[in-house]
Amino acid sequence: MNEGRPRTLREKWRLTSLSNKTISVATVVIALSSVMQFATALLQWNEMSNSGKQTEKIVNADDRLAGANERFATAMEASLGQAQKSLSAIVLTARLDQRAWLSFEDVYGSARVGSPGVISAVVKNTGKTPAINVLIQYFVKNIKSGDKIEFTYRGIQSEPSRGLLPPNADFHIVMNPTLGPLVAEEMNRIRSGEKRVYFYGRATYDDIFSRHHWVTFCSFLSPDGGAMVYCSEYNGTDRQEDIQP
Repeated sequence: MNEGRPRTLREKWRLTSLSNKTISVATVVIALSSVMQFATALLQWNEMSNSGKQTEKIVNADDRLAGANERFATAMEASLGQAQKSLSAIVLTARLDQRAWLSFEDVYGSARVGSPGVISAVVKNTGKTPAINVLIQYFVKNIKSGDKIEFTYRGIQSEPSRGLLPPNADFHIVMNPTLGPLVAEEMNRIRSGEKRVYFYGRATYDDIFSRHHWVTFCSFLSPDGGAMVYCSEYNGTDRQEDIQP
C-alpha cells in the first residue's frame, strides 16, 4: 500500500475498530432521530398555528354574525314599536271619527216682569254612533254680585230617562227659573247686576267603545233678561287623552 496516498473513507471505516464503528453509527442515528423530532415538532407547531388562525377567524366571524343579529333585532324592535304606534293612532282616529259626541246647544233664556221666566237648552249627539248610559243634570242658581259661583250638584235635577241618545238625536231642557211670574223688584236686581241668574249643568255618557265621556256648560241671564250669555269657564268636555285605546 502506498503510504503517501490519503486514505479513502471506505479504508478509514475498514480500519476503524468495532467499538468506534458502533459509536459512530449510534451518533448518526441519534442525529437523524433529533432531526426527525425537530421536523415533527415544526410540523405540529405549523399545524397548531394554522389551527389557531382558523379558530380566530371563526371566532371573529361569529362575533360579526352576533353583532349583525343584534343590530337586526334592534331594528326589528324599533320597527315593531313604530308599527304599534301607527296602529294605535289608526284605532284612536277611527274611534274619534265614529264615537258619540254630546254637546249643549241653543241655550236660551227670557225674563220679563209679570211673566214666568223661561230657560231652555238642547243636548244633541253630533257623533256617528249612539251615546249610552246618558245622564243629564242641570241647575239654576242665583248669585249675588261679587260672589263666585260653585258648580256643585247636591240636590241637582237629573234626567236619566234618556239612557241612549242616537246620532243626530237631541234632548230638550225647559224650566222656569223664577218659579212663577217675575216681579219688578227681582228684575231690577238682575238689571243692576246685584243678582245674576246662572244656568249650568253637565251630561255624562259612554260611547260604543266603552269609553266614558262628559260635557259641561254654564250660562247666565243677560241684564236685560232677553238672552243667555255663556260663562268664561265651565264650558268644556273630556280631553282626548282620556280615550286612548
